[in-house]
Amino acid sequence: FASYSEALRAEDIALRAGGPEAAEAAYLAFMQGKRNGHRNAIPVAPRETRTTQQMYALPDGRSNGDIYVKGAWVIHSLRYLIDDDARFLAAMRSLLYPSAAHEAVTDGRQARWVSTDDVLASFSRAADRDLSGLFEVYLRQPETPRLQVDRDGADLVLRWLVPEAAAGVVFDLPVPVVVGGDERRVAMPGGVGRTPVPEGVEWAVDPNGRILVDLAE
Repeated sequence: FASYSEALRAEDIALRAGGPEAAEAAYLAFMQGKRNGHRNAIPVAPRETRTTQQMYALPDGRSNGDIYVKGAWVIHSLRYLIDDDARFLAAMRSLLYPSAAHEAVTDGRQARWVSTDDVLASFSRAADRDLSGLFEVYLRQPETPRLQVDRDGADLVLRWLVPEAAAGVVFDLPVPVVVGGDERRVAMPGGVGRTPVPEGVEWAVDPNGRILVDLAE
């Protein structure tokens, strides 16, 4: 959360200086700067107990910053999914201040431990749907989900490819697609979606980096 909050700070500074368009550009640029370097070696939030050392260092001795940079990208993707900044930011705040009583405390006594399940519950309420499938794929196993893109006549067909460790989990995160310069949001019920793209019209899947995804070759 601290790593992701840095992106919100960059967004806020740009908003004050240059307005909404500058704010979005600064936010997306900051997140893109955190896109490379994901290790994808161990889950960000494994179900089994791990020591701090086991989370920060991989067995081969390499450092592991996925709990920071990849974790920030998961939150970034949830922002796109929820598509309502007021609800998204309220979900983040509720993890720190889950009640009016916590909001009223200003001396640090409101600090508390939260679990991955607490985070899941908070964002599920904000999204008004169960997000356990997304958390299972993004956080409980190490690989980044891939997206397969095919053409079917005048349509693009998008299909999420879930890593083997999460086989059977429905991953239905919407996908941003830019067609002819306009960005559209493609729903992915059951992990599959389609959108019309006429022949000859330029298109790109998530060129602005709004979700954590690897494109299948």
